[in-house]
Amino acid sequence: MIEADLSKAAKNNTKQQFADIPLVAVFLAPVCFMIVWAVVVLIVSQVRKVVEVKNAIVTINNLKQHPCKNCQFFNDNNYLKCTVHPDTALTKEALNCSDYLSQ
Repeated sequence: MIEADLSKAAKNNTKQQFADIPLVAVFLAPVCFMIVWAVVVLIVSQVRKVVEVKNAIVTINNLKQHPCKNCQFFNDNNYLKCTVHPDTALTKEALNCSDYLSQ
């Protein structure tokens, strides 16, 4: 009789262990996981935008140093920046351009 009571008590304890996790927690775990990943993606995208803006500012500052803007062959066209050297216009190689003619 004592053994029977112990086995019943052991079975009741195992059932309680499975019932310890509330049903709400089971449904909230994936939702919280998705929220955390959404926050991580948002932070990474904001950092990426800041880095791109800083790179654009550096590029704009470097463009001010190039003599191409004051050259006779330079035209402010997105397709053909320079009629003589279109591949090197507004780059570091254009700093010592041999065909530079001021306007």
